[in-house]
Amino acid sequence: MTAGPIKSIDLSSTEDSVIFSTDNNQLFKMIINLERPTDEVEYDYLVHAFHSRPINGMDVCIKKPFIATCSSDRTVKVWSYRTSGSSSLSGFSLEVDQSFQEEANSVAFHPSGFHLVVGFSDRIRMMNLFEKSLTSYKDLPIKACSEIVFSNGGHLFAC
Repeated sequence: MTAGPIKSIDLSSTEDSVIFSTDNNQLFKMIINLERPTDEVEYDYLVHAFHSRPINGMDVCIKKPFIATCSSDRTVKVWSYRTSGSSSLSGFSLEVDQSFQEEANSVAFHPSGFHLVVGFSDRIRMMNLFEKSLTSYKDLPIKACSEIVFSNGGHLFAC
């Protein structure tokens, strides 16, 4: 994980961690251990990693509590808007964060929640949604697709 240039930094009130923001609008936390300092710096996201550039497409799954977003930062993210076992909207969690070589323009969830179709500048990519990753299983040579939508039954999709 690369944080990028730091824009602001502050010490926590308990003085045991440093919170900093970067130029791509991410928040990180770094634990300070003065009793056992190390040369290796370890930091983690304070909150889930957001997109660092504008969101190009978004879709909500109708059978699972998932939202998919794609951005010009070359990532596709799948978010869960329910915690496991809960039926109330209690917060978002990042389930999948996949980077690509090119910018994604559009995204659509299959009604089952097991598949995604992502539109890139030179093709449409059909993907399976596994536990923490997206795996491509078919590419279609459809260029510059800015909108994708599945039919209600999921047996067709339109670009």
